[in-house]
Amino acid sequence: MAAQTTTPIRTETNGPLVTGISVGFVSVSVLFLIGRFYTRGVILRSIGKDDWAMLVATVSGLFMLLPPFDGLLSNR
Repeated sequence: MAAQTTTPIRTETNGPLVTGISVGFVSVSVLFLIGRFYTRGVILRSIGKDDWAMLVATVSGLFMLLPPFDGLLSNR
């Protein structure tokens, strides 16, 4: 009978790397949004529909970050 060899199960994950990259991109997006609202609201005094659309898009991008932190926020 041939000897059976077992291969170890790899348990590495790229989760922390992906989460870090996501947080970085969303943070940069929020900084640009703040700069845009400051420029359009304070300097130009005209906030348009496109600015509000960018706000909605950025907030939806923030919701993208919730699933990785679900385990940290739950009381399990």
